[in-house]
Amino acid sequence: MGVLGECWLGAGKKAANIVGIFPGTGVGGGIIIHGEFLTGAQGAAAEIGHMQIDPNGPLCTCGNTGCLEASAGRWAIERDICAALKSGEKSLITKIAGNNIQQIKSSMLAKALTAKDPLVTRIMTQAANAIGRACVSLNHIFNPDMFLFGGGVIEACGDMILNTAEKALKNDPFFKQLKTPRVVASKLGDDATMLGAAAMAIKKTHTLGKISLYPTLRLSPSKKPLVKGKVISKTSFLRADGKLKEPKETLSGKIGQNEIEDLIRKSPDVLWIAARSPKTITLTPKANGVLKKKKIACAILPTAKALAAYNASTDRKAILFYL
Repeated sequence: MGVLGECWLGAGKKAANIVGIFPGTGVGGGIIIHGEFLTGAQGAAAEIGHMQIDPNGPLCTCGNTGCLEASAGRWAIERDICAALKSGEKSLITKIAGNNIQQIKSSMLAKALTAKDPLVTRIMTQAANAIGRACVSLNHIFNPDMFLFGGGVIEACGDMILNTAEKALKNDPFFKQLKTPRVVASKLGDDATMLGAAAMAIKKTHTLGKISLYPTLRLSPSKKPLVKGKVISKTSFLRADGKLKEPKETLSGKIGQNEIEDLIRKSPDVLWIAARSPKTITLTPKANGVLKKKKIACAILPTAKALAAYNASTDRKAILFYL
């Protein structure tokens, strides 16, 4: 359901063939081929977490050995960290976890990675490599447009895992003459599963493509933005999930890193800034760096042009009404 949600309104919106891998406590999966959800003969297809990547690998909770989940699920990462600590290795994770290492949350792993803790870095690298090997095999079978990653481990430690998966796919000699599938992170977060369930229900009526999160924007007689019949009279923004919000901080003519991170919550593909005087609005280098890192396009336009561009776009989008 998470992959279906992303296919409808998230990172997979423009892809027809998607392999979804969601490392969390375990490793969930979902596959869409030619726009159709792959379920198998008994509804049990796409158990990516339980594909065997190492016949001599660790025992999995499913009873098999060497499953992807047994190397890359958070419970497996916890297992390996605990085993290393018991053998006498030292790690910042004991301090980060408050000595409660029986449940190491993804956010704790992220802090240890940021601090370049050797033990956590080694074990997370092993998990990322296991996911990379799985992606190569899955590419041989399905040759998707996209590998889509989501789940708690990705939200916290996604850069390492996505970079490793992309490198493994690019270095695959068997498919070296073919275009490498895109490797992307989920954009809907915890909403993906709920939206996927809604998409499954809506699809039965054949109207899925006509449903949108986004309202049609207009100008009021006073030349102010009009959203769902409401005249916007102070600086506000429509987030990428279609919700109207006010910035956390008062915006000046120069938009900085903190302000831009507020505006791009829920991960749009494109951000418009609608202003009466576009030339008076600039972004700081750090703000531009955030947009570049997250691959988010941004345009500062006169209000009427920004509203028209927003309405015409089929991308996942956000807009700031700078008043």
